[in-house]
Amino acid sequence: QKGPFGPFSGVRGFASKAGNWLEATEKRPVSQDSLAVIPWAGRSTLAGLFQSVASRGPNDASVWAKLIARADVIAHSLSAKQASLILSALARAQQRPKSSL
Repeated sequence: QKGPFGPFSGVRGFASKAGNWLEATEKRPVSQDSLAVIPWAGRSTLAGLFQSVASRGPNDASVWAKLIARADVIAHSLSAKQASLILSALARAQQRPKSSL
């Protein structure tokens, strides 16, 4: 059943297309474009990046070093929730920073 907007006409059609896109993106490692913002990432963005890299990769020492270095710089301004998201991502990825984070 296609309306004037093709497969996105109904809510059901849109939801199935969005679900397919979400499944495809969850399997890919975090893009280099997303990783490029690490030096300027704010508190929420950084916590989200930690979670994404922990679950999807890339599992690269240089990426983790950049994430941890940025977290050290802004650690004083992290909320309890953001700090716990970062620490749980580190534990999930089995990363142990040398800093006191």
